[in-house]
Amino acid sequence: MTTNHTPATTPEAIKALLNEKLDGKLLVRKEIRRLPELMDPGEALITACSGIYEGHNGLLALTDRRILFVDEGVVRSRLEEFHYSRISSAQRHSKLMSASVTFITSGNKATIKDIPSKDRADEIVSYVSRRITGDTERPTAPQGAPSASAEETTESGGDPLATIKQLTQLRDAGALSDTEFEAKKAELLGRI
Repeated sequence: MTTNHTPATTPEAIKALLNEKLDGKLLVRKEIRRLPELMDPGEALITACSGIYEGHNGLLALTDRRILFVDEGVVRSRLEEFHYSRISSAQRHSKLMSASVTFITSGNKATIKDIPSKDRADEIVSYVSRRITGDTERPTAPQGAPSASAEETTESGGDPLATIKQLTQLRDAGALSDTEFEAKKAELLGRI
């Protein structure tokens, strides 16, 4: 899934993007108001969703610099930050009516549950996977992405058949679309 919008950097653009991306805003109204002040000058909002992290409802926001989970409770305020450089993988898990995303960071797992839109979860995992592999230009398929991108796998040389097996694993994990897989497979078969 690709993101077909310009990242939001101004408070007005952030508010507009949140209105577009959030299905239900009732439980995250305070977080929506607070998000622009939590972002650094020039930091761009990519996408956002509501979810539950460690038992607390809040707003998950992906920026061009980091992932934020904002929880504005009645008595306390909480901000969790996940920097892309510390994330080794991102995974999506589906339920019947919702999804969850898990970020693996230095052996720890952070899981945001009850994301109301599976498409939003796909978008989040796709963007995070591209960021951690250094591929911010090319859209990828959603779902749990291994730490190696298709380009890293195929450009390393080696046995084309072994590389096709690796690409098959990437496709099966959702890190590559069928179209991307077939294109790389054809390229590799051409080398044999």
